[in-house]
Amino acid sequence: MAPLIVIYGSTGTGKSDLAVELATRYNGEIINADAMQMYRGLPIITNKLTVEERRGIPHHLLGSIELDEDPWVVTRFKREAARIISEIRGRGKLPIVVGGTSYYLDGLLFEGRLVDDQPALEGGAADREELAEKHPILRDSAEAMLQKLREVDPVMADKWHPNDARKIRTSLEIYYATGRRASDIYAEQRSRKESKWASRDRSQGHSLGQILLFWLYARREALNERLDKRVDKMVQNGLLSETAEVYDYLQGRLAAGETVDRSKGIWQSIGFRQFEPYLSAVKQTPDSPELAKLKDAGIEGTKAATRQYAKYQVRWMTMKTIPSLQDEQLLDRLYLLDSSDIQSWHDEVLEKGAELTRQFLAGEQLPSPFDVSDTAREVLVGSIERSNREETPCRKTCELCQKTLLTEELWQAHITSRKHLKAANVQCTPSTPAPARKRRRPNQDLQERLARCEELLKEYAAEKPDQLAARPAQPPNFEEAYMKWQPEGRLIREDGSVRFMDSPLLSIVYDELRAMREIVDSEDSDDFGSEAITPDENSDLILGGDSPGAKVEDLWPEAAHMLRLWQIFLDRVNPLTKAIHVPTLQPYVAEAANGPQNVPKNIEALMFSIFLMAAVSLTPEECRGLLGYSREEAVQRYSSGVRLSLQRIGFLRSHDLPTLQAFVLYLISLQGRYNPHATWILNGVAVRIAQKMGLHRDGEALGLPPFESEMRRRVWWLIFMLDFKYAVFSGLTHSWLPRYCDAKLPKNLNDADMFQSATEPFQDREGPTEMIFCLLTYTFARFVVEHPGLENVVMIAEGVSNSKRPTEEELAEYMRGFGQLREKLLQVLDKYCDPTAGPVHEMAIAMKSHLTDKLNDLMTPLKERPDGEGEVRSAQDNAFKVAIMTLEHDETNYVLTKDKGFAWFSLQHFRLELFMYVAGQLCSRTEGKLVERAWKQVIVVYSFHPELFDVTNKNYAALAVFILKAWRKREQVILARTGTMPEVPSCIEKLRACMPNEDIKTEPTPPDPPYTPANANMNLTPGSNAAGMPQDPLGQFWNFFDSQALDWDMFGSPAVNVDGPAATMNGFGGFGAAGPSVEW
Repeated sequence: MAPLIVIYGSTGTGKSDLAVELATRYNGEIINADAMQMYRGLPIITNKLTVEERRGIPHHLLGSIELDEDPWVVTRFKREAARIISEIRGRGKLPIVVGGTSYYLDGLLFEGRLVDDQPALEGGAADREELAEKHPILRDSAEAMLQKLREVDPVMADKWHPNDARKIRTSLEIYYATGRRASDIYAEQRSRKESKWASRDRSQGHSLGQILLFWLYARREALNERLDKRVDKMVQNGLLSETAEVYDYLQGRLAAGETVDRSKGIWQSIGFRQFEPYLSAVKQTPDSPELAKLKDAGIEGTKAATRQYAKYQVRWMTMKTIPSLQDEQLLDRLYLLDSSDIQSWHDEVLEKGAELTRQFLAGEQLPSPFDVSDTAREVLVGSIERSNREETPCRKTCELCQKTLLTEELWQAHITSRKHLKAANVQCTPSTPAPARKRRRPNQDLQERLARCEELLKEYAAEKPDQLAARPAQPPNFEEAYMKWQPEGRLIREDGSVRFMDSPLLSIVYDELRAMREIVDSEDSDDFGSEAITPDENSDLILGGDSPGAKVEDLWPEAAHMLRLWQIFLDRVNPLTKAIHVPTLQPYVAEAANGPQNVPKNIEALMFSIFLMAAVSLTPEECRGLLGYSREEAVQRYSSGVRLSLQRIGFLRSHDLPTLQAFVLYLISLQGRYNPHATWILNGVAVRIAQKMGLHRDGEALGLPPFESEMRRRVWWLIFMLDFKYAVFSGLTHSWLPRYCDAKLPKNLNDADMFQSATEPFQDREGPTEMIFCLLTYTFARFVVEHPGLENVVMIAEGVSNSKRPTEEELAEYMRGFGQLREKLLQVLDKYCDPTAGPVHEMAIAMKSHLTDKLNDLMTPLKERPDGEGEVRSAQDNAFKVAIMTLEHDETNYVLTKDKGFAWFSLQHFRLELFMYVAGQLCSRTEGKLVERAWKQVIVVYSFHPELFDVTNKNYAALAVFILKAWRKREQVILARTGTMPEVPSCIEKLRACMPNEDIKTEPTPPDPPYTPANANMNLTPGSNAAGMPQDPLGQFWNFFDSQALDWDMFGSPAVNVDGPAATMNGFGGFGAAGPSVEW
């Protein structure tokens, strides 16, 4: 049969030179298969051979189309190339097809195997322009087109890279032109072609005749060096002049009112795109001193793009061409020629290629492709192994490098690449090309990578402090002063567990709770029964506890419920968090409603976290009315969805912003449902992931686009506030987050003001936006960063030893800081808050006076604050007062939020351990204004938290024991004083009806010894108190901000408790935990 030579290879390997030499020796003609070289002119940009270099050999399809024409689709190239091959053979010559556009070559060779990824429309630019007139979205940004494509054809949207505007537009064009989804058309096309391919008679040989294939290959390091030199030579030969001609031609067309699709054709050629900023500057500001920089940037950009294209060509060969050759039984006709060493190119490429061609044309037995050279054997074997390896589809974006990868294998390769490590501030050790070896040891690549990792770790560990990056300048150094009076802290030992605390308030509280626990344990363990013991489910936060065999696909809500939950999230949760960009996520919601199977896995996790937070924000009645099942079941279901989704994408090892957003929202939902110590530890995972992604560094400093920078800021400061809050809830006065970060505070912007395609930094919008609540959060966050240790300053009292006290000047500085914070918060409210702008603004205005009062209180020295008319004589008295104030803050915030849709936010900040502490104190404190305030809060808490009546929960049952005992004691005191019994609150009556043991209801057993202010043996003079802790607890400061000015993380759920069998389903964050686990 008639012979055909086909030459593959990366750019810069000498394909064209080999083709000319073979054509000269064996009477051949050359068919160009390079899409860019098909354009007329531009010999430097497209790297065409000169007339002299062609040596009189006819070259077909070279310089044959005009600059304003679209590149040929595969079907057209195949048709024209097949015709030319036939004509060349008719002249008795040898056809040689050569070029770097691999999909042209594959389309020519593999009939029925290659599904055309290029436009299915061949009407040309005029037809495309007409289509764009009808559908303006085709002229929009890649981001906008991709969003539209997700709506109409999610399969194709998930296939294309977000920046590949040409392919995204093509899929939309097919949809608009045919009324059918491109994915359906391609599926039918693939089915027909595969059927035809499978049924054809291979004994007849290839339809194009006998084929000999060459693959010109060069090792990356050698090729990259050669390509860089080639670009330098191109510049010397007039590359800038040639690109200027193209630029002038483009500007002329634009000036004439023509629409130019710059996502395809010659406008995508390497060289023109990279120098366009320079060419534009030359025209506009020819004397600008920046021209030299722009020129250098164009040269470096051209080099980088050329290297990347060469890498892409090798990957295409490995992942597409070689598998097709295997299927066509042509792999024994593929000969790799090593062009790594330019000095030996003549021998290794030219002579070997010529000899193989001679043998092929003479009909002689050809050698094995593996025996041509050591490099051929090594590369072919490795390529065949890689081509047979199944790729794992995914869509992951590296936030540092702004690069999206579509397979897990590409992702893993990227995160170990030098470019990524450099962006992550890890020094890269350049590899040195190893000499050719006849045989590589098993796993040698792995061993070499491990050795490199060891070197990197050694270098990083040995790095001296003066070698580290300089840290940005900080505000006045409160850190050093703060450490001087930072409490030493203490270890709390319970149930074989050890915890460190340096919070005076929680240290006092836990002392009392431990005494109360001993009372409960010593009286009668039969009061509760073994089945009432609350299991420890905190370990399931990480390990997971979902039912074996559970599938994410089974957990999605119904389509109608999905859209309703989305809207509830937007109304109730999003205004308080702003963790997501609504316009970006909206198309995925619509796609999921039509069928969630095509939703990207990271978006899947994020959507489940949104459904979870929506369920958390519902009341039990609302949830049952909306979904048809209980709130507990809804939260269990969506918690499982988040966990399984996160596990499936391996969130601990592969990080992207949607996955982190999902995890953070999930953490927010845990508040009020899990032990605060476990929640704080788990939040550390989010902190580390955020740091690994570089969120603590501002996106502008990393060179990220404005949109990406702004979203990273929002997520970082949200995580910051969560960690600060959970640290204090866990009894730590310092969260130990990285204080040396340069992430800026987010802007006052609506989501609609932010576009992914933006190139200029965003500016604050004047007037109210949906960010008002978060702006207050961010303002306080900045205050925390600039004033480390402020928690302890608030707690400083006369009872602290002189050696641990700050000076009066230092205290005054902090008080001024509180004043500045107050002014800044009020400025935000005055500038950006409008009560007519929606519920979140109404709530912010309603909280204004509350906010002012509390900050004024913080600015008042401790000894000048009202203490309950002389009732505060000790640290314990003060802790009792602060605990009551905390409950009063909760009540105020609930009243302010309940009619705005944000009641869930207030309820989630309920701190069970403080309420338990108050209950224990009421067993011994029977009179005084503080006691009256405390009993009012007992009634309020039980009205806001009906779950506390569930005495099958051990914690709530123990709480009921002390509430009832305290009330019995109160009845006795009031009866003795007044002669009449007090009216019994409804919550006491209900608790009496719930409790199983009559003794508990009637006989109080207060802690031993009884404690009242009258027998306190402490004072407010300088010195140490009995507990050795400062006498004004941190809670007075923290709990104010926790509930309104600080806890703007505003998520989490009201405590919902499901004990028994249901609780075992909660796993990694299920809802069934029996409320906040206080260790009794």
